[in-house]
Amino acid sequence: LNASTIRTLAIDGTGTVLLAGGVDTVNAIDRSTDGGLNWSGSDAGITDDGFATEAIVISPSDADRAYAAVRSLQGQRLYGSEDGGQTWRDLEAVLGSTAAIERLQVHPTDPDTLYLVNASGEVRKSTDAGVNWTLVTTGLPAGSVNVVAIDPGSPETLYAGGNNFGVYRTTNGAGNWSAINSGDLGSGVLIESIGVNPHDTQQILAAGSWSLFRSIDGGVTWSQHAISGTVYG
Repeated sequence: LNASTIRTLAIDGTGTVLLAGGVDTVNAIDRSTDGGLNWSGSDAGITDDGFATEAIVISPSDADRAYAAVRSLQGQRLYGSEDGGQTWRDLEAVLGSTAAIERLQVHPTDPDTLYLVNASGEVRKSTDAGVNWTLVTTGLPAGSVNVVAIDPGSPETLYAGGNNFGVYRTTNGAGNWSAINSGDLGSGVLIESIGVNPHDTQQILAAGSWSLFRSIDGGVTWSQHAISGTVYG
């Protein structure tokens, strides 16, 4: 690996191709085609100098399609790849905010639809492969989102977690959101990470500071499980 610090990882559907994004003066994106045993720099087409890769994703439905959010002295840019991360193109994205992109998610069956979470705690959506972005926070507490997760079995359903508001859900592609805090999960809980089981999407995990919450009914009810420390990612 060329990057001195790895910030983000992405893996294709076969488990063969991996992309790692990090911080370095050169090759802040690395690529592996053998499941992570060997790596090589893979930032052809990225024109920023000494950039940091803040987020990187591979489309679940088209392994050739990948996206990378990078930050440098030149500013913030979103790049797209159509060859599995071997080469990149500046999407000249109209992000609607100068806040750094911290999370990227790709629709499970439509590689042109993406969601981002930025450092201002906003959720934004693109339906044109990352070029134009719309704020999609109706119903969410202002400026507080840390993470968004897509239900792979029902992609119009997403979950959002954030600073002291627990978990919110949308069932219409982020058109509007509502709180689903019940049981052990209260509205004052910090959530840093959410995962949806792809084999049983009724099973959801939400984690934050010292606690892991589990739902087996699609977020209707939650049970709490103690952990040591805070979960990020």
